[in-house]
Amino acid sequence: MLAAGPAFGLLKLGGDAEAVLYGAAVVYGIAALLNLRLPHPKVTGGQAVVSKRGAIPQLTAPAIGAAGLRAASGFLLFALAFALRRSGEPTWWFVVLAGSSMAVAFLGDVIAPRLPANLREEAVVIGCLIGAGVGATLSFFAFELVVLVLFATVAGASSELGRLAFQTLMQRLAPGGSYGRVFVRYEVLFQLAWVGGALIPALAPIDFREGFLILAALYLVAIIGYLTPDILARRRG
Repeated sequence: MLAAGPAFGLLKLGGDAEAVLYGAAVVYGIAALLNLRLPHPKVTGGQAVVSKRGAIPQLTAPAIGAAGLRAASGFLLFALAFALRRSGEPTWWFVVLAGSSMAVAFLGDVIAPRLPANLREEAVVIGCLIGAGVGATLSFFAFELVVLVLFATVAGASSELGRLAFQTLMQRLAPGGSYGRVFVRYEVLFQLAWVGGALIPALAPIDFREGFLILAALYLVAIIGYLTPDILARRRG
C-alpha cells in the first residue's frame, strides 16, 4: 500500500508502465543486497524425511489447506476486480473491500506471534479454512456491504495466519540444510494455487454474489483435502 504512491509518481513521470517496472527492479536489487547481510546461524531443524524435490509427508494435509487459502485469496482479489464490475456494484466497494482485506492481512502478522504457544499450527490452518468458509457462505445469503467487509477482514486474516502457520510447521519439520528446496516446493505450489483461483473470476462471467458461493466451495474442497490424508492413513492403520 505504501509503495503505491511512489509507483504512481513514476507512472506520471515516465508516462507509461516501463518506468514503474524499472523502479521495481531497483527495489528488488536493493532488497537483494540487504539479504546478503543477513546472518547465517547454524540450525539443526527437524528430523522429517525430505524427498529430492523437497516434499515432506507430514506437510501433505497442511499444504492442501494452505493452498486452498491461497487459491481463495487470488479468487477474491480478481472477483473484486472483474466480477464486482460486471455486477454493477459501486466502484468504491472495491476500495473498501480490498483495503479491509489487506489491512487485516497486515494485522495478521502482528497477531500470529501472540497466539498461544500450545496452539498447533495444523489447528490454525483448519480453523482459518472453517472460519473463512462460514464467512463466504454468510456473505452469499446476507449480501450487504457490512457483511462483505466483515468477510474480507476474516479472509485476509485467515490467509495470512494460515501462511505463517504453515511456514512455522515447515521450519519445525524440515532438517537443517533442506529449508531452501522445501520452501521453494511449497511456495511454488501456493503461487500456482493463487493463480488458479484468480483465473476463475478473470475468465468466467460470474456474478459477484455468486462468487461468494464459489469461494465457500473452494474452502470446503480445501477442508476435505486437508482431512482426507489423515482419514486414509487411519484406514490403512
